[in-house]
Amino acid sequence: MLRTFGLWVSLVFSGSVLAGGFAVVPLRAELGKNRTSSLTVTNTEDAKTFEVRAVSWKQQNRTDTYEKTDDLLLAPATFRLEKGASQVVRIQLNRPLDADEHAYRVFIDEVPVAAEIRPNTLKTLISMAVPVFVAPAAGPIAKGEAALKASLAKDVVSIQLHNTGKANLKLREWVLSSPKAGPLLKVPSAAYVLTGNTLTGDYPLRIQADGPLQLRVITDRGSFSADVTR
Repeated sequence: MLRTFGLWVSLVFSGSVLAGGFAVVPLRAELGKNRTSSLTVTNTEDAKTFEVRAVSWKQQNRTDTYEKTDDLLLAPATFRLEKGASQVVRIQLNRPLDADEHAYRVFIDEVPVAAEIRPNTLKTLISMAVPVFVAPAAGPIAKGEAALKASLAKDVVSIQLHNTGKANLKLREWVLSSPKAGPLLKVPSAAYVLTGNTLTGDYPLRIQADGPLQLRVITDRGSFSADVTR
């Protein structure tokens, strides 16, 4: 029987369309047989200069690593926007398709202008990263594959989510439930788990419940469940 429960530290990676006075849409780009896409940058504050750059994207658990790449061509690479103005940035795939999905990020960086920085002042600059995925030559993959493990010990839930499929997973929600009481906790998430990566974590859980528990993760490519071992 459920007696008490508290806050489970969430697995949340928030995404924002607006940061530091400029907005970017969309927040994700897809390439493949259609080898071109675009982003729109809109400046909502004082005039700014921007640079855009493409990097390859790899993951090791929660650590993202980036390397400069020529696989994506961006135009324009540098531009200046007055308040309220917008710029379309075109993305062109510059590599052949193969059997694998490839992950990249396009960074939109605000560039400091020396003449605008007064002596003895600090100017805070903003950078926004947009995921770009290149589908395999066979086409986009609709269904994901993953192995999920979960355990509970000393009021700590330990999770391990391994992306065993050929496409990235975009997490939406974690749900902890009991056959007797139903859903106990629902935690939103916006994390990506790239193909081949394993996401792990330990999360405090102030809950006491008799009987089995189940953890389910909902993603953009399906849901995956695991019984919580004790």
